[in-house]
Amino acid sequence: MKKLIPLLLIVALVLTAVPAFAQVGPGQYWVQRGDTWTSVSTRLGVPFCRLVLTNGHRRCSSVYRASSALMVGQTLQVPVR
Repeated sequence: MKKLIPLLLIVALVLTAVPAFAQVGPGQYWVQRGDTWTSVSTRLGVPFCRLVLTNGHRRCSSVYRASSALMVGQTLQVPVR
């Protein structure tokens, strides 16, 4: 029984971590902890401004306001190349 508890904890951690890396769908990205507009655009190979403008911002510079911070679990639209 003592060996079963650590195993269950590991399984629980793995199962809760899976959604953080799951893709939402084609042309979408699910924001993960630590993501920034710059890191997401770099990871996806999409120009920074194009990613920002595709997600409803009027100007690229508008994402530097605190109200534009990415939230974990937020879904971003990824422009098609």
